[in-house]
Amino acid sequence: MNFNLHLKCEVCSNTIRLKVYAGYEPKNSFSYSCPECKIRITGHLIWNDNLEESFIKEFSCINAKNTVEFEKESHVLQVATEFYTDKIKKFDPNDPTLYLSPFMMESISFELKRRKQRFVSNVTENFSNDYKVSNRLWQLYKMENYKYLNRQLLSNKFVEPVLLGEILKIDYSDKLLEVLYKPFLPFLIESKKIPELINIRNQLSYLKKNHSAELHQLKIDLEELLNYSEAELILLLDNFSKYYSYIWPIILSTSLNTEDIDEIKEKKGILTTDFQDLKNYYVEAFEVLASALPILLGIQNIKFRKSRNIFHESNVKKFKNINSIIDYHHNVRKKGYKIQFFEEENMFSSYDITKVLNNEIRNSIGHYSYNVESDQQLIHFIDGKKTCNLYLIEFADLLLQTFYATFFTFEVVFFLKNNV
Repeated sequence: MNFNLHLKCEVCSNTIRLKVYAGYEPKNSFSYSCPECKIRITGHLIWNDNLEESFIKEFSCINAKNTVEFEKESHVLQVATEFYTDKIKKFDPNDPTLYLSPFMMESISFELKRRKQRFVSNVTENFSNDYKVSNRLWQLYKMENYKYLNRQLLSNKFVEPVLLGEILKIDYSDKLLEVLYKPFLPFLIESKKIPELINIRNQLSYLKKNHSAELHQLKIDLEELLNYSEAELILLLDNFSKYYSYIWPIILSTSLNTEDIDEIKEKKGILTTDFQDLKNYYVEAFEVLASALPILLGIQNIKFRKSRNIFHESNVKKFKNINSIIDYHHNVRKKGYKIQFFEEENMFSSYDITKVLNNEIRNSIGHYSYNVESDQQLIHFIDGKKTCNLYLIEFADLLLQTFYATFFTFEVVFFLKNNV
């Protein structure tokens, strides 16, 4: 079902038709630039639980107002939380898409549509509460408040109760990983990341069995960084809890292989968010993940050369004054150079470090040296003489990859901090 709003710009009085598709997400955000004066217009609509009373429970909009007066509509926009939609286009009463919902126009099998619905429905119904519980238990664990942690683990069925007089035995490191993962499991399962995470665990177990002394020294060398990275990675998961609902089409298409972003990016986009809303999430993810690279590189050096301090020969030639993992951590100050150490080899095959951590994009955002074509949802990143162009859905996909990278990195950090 589509619900039509007629939004009149409070700057230039231009009116557009906003079609909002009623999917599984009760809150539908929107963001666009007025086609006439280019002012940024944002807002949200929350569906009423009881549709017999009214369709809308709450509506909020900045820089435009919903008007019931007849106005000539210049353009039309479709908002659909779970679907890619056409970008802003001129209003044409003969356009058949005015009367069809995104669900009806989506050209995938009925079974795939059902899978998408189940995925979104599962997250919509459970994520908020699961994340609240997960965050609570993690706080108790970090405070070493085991009395109440044990009670919460029992009440939330993470552990089985024991008989009166028996001692409750809990492997906290394993159990807290389970706690942290639970809210995010639907995303990791549908994107087929679980086998990749298990592969990382198996590699780490092998290194512990065969190179325990070297791992222990690496832990000593990077102890402060381990503590910092663990806390910051948790904050990245919190960031994801705030933005995932804005990028559902990207999550769904990349997880279920329904649409190829490269094939649709010029015509299709998303109106649930914009670059201004997402850019800082990427910068924060870049900084945290890049800061954790010494931990990953130390593990990689041990796997390939049995020593945390021996680097790939290409890096030895390029960075002649870097002779240990501590040198790399403290003396390779530019994160772009830190990333270069993974150009020739990367044991974390599921985490393409040199692609996910794009230094030019990070610099462009940090220096505000970018241009946005709002109607086309195209961002031009400028870093000195280097340029890079991404459509909004490509940038959202890059941001999504930092979410998966957070889990790959956390696996290594948590292992080295708690199991070595």
